[in-house]
Amino acid sequence: MKRVEHREEKWKFPFVEYSPKIKKSKLPIIIQLHGAGERGFGKDDLEKVDVHGFSKYLKNAEHDCIVVMPQCPIDTFWAARVESIVEFIEQLKKEFDIDITIFL
Repeated sequence: MKRVEHREEKWKFPFVEYSPKIKKSKLPIIIQLHGAGERGFGKDDLEKVDVHGFSKYLKNAEHDCIVVMPQCPIDTFWAARVESIVEFIEQLKKEFDIDITIFL
């Protein structure tokens, strides 16, 4: 799968995206929220989101899905950012050609 880092200001959160090298339309999307140890500033520390979770299974394999791993800001937790997470999901729905009936 192809790994892309998104640090652009337009996004609610910086994130890492894994997607098939040959993209198909209407792929399902998986959003992985990390633990407190992977929080950061979305700069050089964005690679922290790769430490645990799906990354080790995605780097050398192809899957028919898009995996998004946003980075929570260092000074907060996901539970305090629920509204921002919903807004981030809305951004993803607009930006990616995904199957909005399947969110994992």
